Amino acid sequence: MTKLFLFLLVCCMFSGVTFAQVSTFKTTVAEGQVSLQIPTIFQQIDEPENNNFVNNSLYTPNWGIINETDQQQFLSSFTQQVISDNDIPGAFDQLYKELQSSYKKLKIIQDGIHLTDGRNIGYIVFSGNRNKEKKAGYLFYLSVQNRLLVFAFLADKKISKEWKSTLDAMAMSVTVAE
Repeated sequence: MTKLFLFLLVCCMFSGVTFAQVSTFKTTVAEGQVSLQIPTIFQQIDEPENNNFVNNSLYTPNWGIINETDQQQFLSSFTQQVISDNDIPGAFDQLYKELQSSYKKLKIIQDGIHLTDGRNIGYIVFSGNRNKEKKAGYLFYLSVQNRLLVFAFLADKKISKEWKSTLDAMAMSVTVAE
């Protein structure tokens, strides 16, 4: 009976970091250096550089996918900004400034650090107005080859608990081939 209870407890703990009923596929980004699981409802964006998530050209997306139904975008920008894994907690300040300059009425809903595959992966959940439209977003970022890699999920409506769980799982699925 004790073994069954422990098994159920462990299953419950891991259920929060899995893709609950969302089918995914593995993709690579950042010049083939990073792989992660992506929900299959997304399709490749042909010109991701036209879909900025902040106003700074340092973060111009070089890869992106979109969910056409809900107009949700998931973009990545492999910047030239030099940053080590130990600098990831401090990267929040810079990204926060960029968000402030890009979104009016910016509200940080949550931020923190995931430790995944031995790496620091920072994240920021936010909402704000951009180009007279209310946006919700989830950024996660890490150091790859001492360069900052930023992933940005943008939606036209509030990020639901289910999407937050899926995005957390995406961040936790990151593996780096260094």
